[in-house]
Amino acid sequence: MPPAEMVFLTAEQISTLASEVADPPSAGGGRVAATYPEYGLLVRFAGFTGLRAGEIVALRTSAIDTMRSRVHVLASATEAYGRIHVGPPKTRQRRSVPIPKSLVDELAQHMAGKSETDFVFTSAQGDMLRYSNFYRRRFKPAVSRAGLPEGTRFHDLRHSCAALLIAEGAHPKAIMDWLGHSSIQVTLGTYGHLFPNLEASLVDALDEVYRSAQPIQAATVSSIER
Repeated sequence: MPPAEMVFLTAEQISTLASEVADPPSAGGGRVAATYPEYGLLVRFAGFTGLRAGEIVALRTSAIDTMRSRVHVLASATEAYGRIHVGPPKTRQRRSVPIPKSLVDELAQHMAGKSETDFVFTSAQGDMLRYSNFYRRRFKPAVSRAGLPEGTRFHDLRHSCAALLIAEGAHPKAIMDWLGHSSIQVTLGTYGHLFPNLEASLVDALDEVYRSAQPIQAATVSSIER
């Protein structure tokens, strides 16, 4: 089976999706009294940190460093045979990922009252979050309501984070470290087609250097040679 086509969401689309996840409609079409702001925060967190779903599920409050605006990726969760298993992160050693300051403030408010061993994101009942249930019941219906491409997956939030970083001029090595790829080849193989979008700005910058370059005066050259 060929790999699923990647969907790259804009920051505005991520925000819209998060709002739809947090505030679902009732069967009659109106908004229900029960809202899920934690799930909206989860979507924004995924879109602006690039963590994998399993890494988010296994995330404990002690891994969020609000003072330094970073999240320490220490574990990952998987589901098998109705059970959730927590183990090391995929493909790479533990890593530390920056968090946008505004998102850190939201996380700090969300985690207030939690102990260091509590999970950052839980089910509506306070249990460990089952990603399969969240994806089926909350995420996919919200994708449709937000008017996003039908094939949009939760993993596309990770791809979208990478695309946002590339648009800001991030180096492939920085993206590799940020996303926890096993090698630079994985990063370039996945997102290499996005880098040519920066070519025009690089050429313009190089042209500016070219036009501003002045030849060294002959007297200066002779002085240097002596």
